[in-house]
Amino acid sequence: MKNPFPPLVAQLRDPRYLNWKTLAALAGVVVALVLLFRSSVAVIYSEENAEAGNAIVRALEAFKLGTGRYPEKLALLKPGHLAEIPQPAADTNFIYAVSSDGKQCWFGYQVPRGGLNEYECGTRKWAYREYDDSDALRSFRKEFVMGPKG
Repeated sequence: MKNPFPPLVAQLRDPRYLNWKTLAALAGVVVALVLLFRSSVAVIYSEENAEAGNAIVRALEAFKLGTGRYPEKLALLKPGHLAEIPQPAADTNFIYAVSSDGKQCWFGYQVPRGGLNEYECGTRKWAYREYDDSDALRSFRKEFVMGPKG
C-alpha cells in the first residue's frame, strides 16, 4: 500500500494547490488541535482542591455579607456557613490570610503543578500564583490547613 501523505505534503508546498479549500482544511486541523490540547490540559491539571476551595470562598463571602468583615480564622465559618471546614487533598494545603481590619482576605490551595490557586477577596477572582507571588503567604496573619500525608 502506497503512503498517501508524501503527495499531500508535496501538494501543500506547491502554491498551485493552495486554494481557499486547502487553507480552510488546514485552519480546521489547527482549531481541532488547539481544542484537543485545551481539553486535555483541563483533564491533566484538574485540581482536587477546587471544589473544597470554592465552598470555602462562598462561605467567606457569606460571612462578610453578614458581618461586614472577613473572619479572623476559618473555624469561625462553622457551623453557620459550613458544617465542617473541608480538608485539602493528600499532600496539599490550604492557606487563609486576612488583613488586620478584616476588609481584605486571601485564600489559596496548592495545585498539582506547584504553586497556588489563590482567591483575592477584594477582586473576587482566582489566579494562579507562584509561591513567591502569593499575597496569602506574604501576609503576617495567616493560617494553614494541612491535608493528610499521602
